[in-house]
Amino acid sequence: MPTEAELLQIEVALRDSRHTEVIMALDRLVLLPETKPEMQQAMGDLTTVKDFIDHHLPKHYLAAAREVFVEHGKLMKQHFIGAQNRLEK
Repeated sequence: MPTEAELLQIEVALRDSRHTEVIMALDRLVLLPETKPEMQQAMGDLTTVKDFIDHHLPKHYLAAAREVFVEHGKLMKQHFIGAQNRLEK
């Protein structure tokens, strides 16, 4: 698990990237998807952030960033499935 310092440094690197699309993707990823269009947007946002991480983040942060990335993806999936199950009832 990444340390608190690593998490903070990764977030600072992403938010201070001056890449508007990365900053906007991060802001949208705070809201977990409940509908298919929201999930599609979130998947695109994850791709945007992942591409930035892969190409711009210092190499010593990659393992921690990937771990956070995977955890958020799992959380999104669980939330989406739960929301879909609630809609079906």
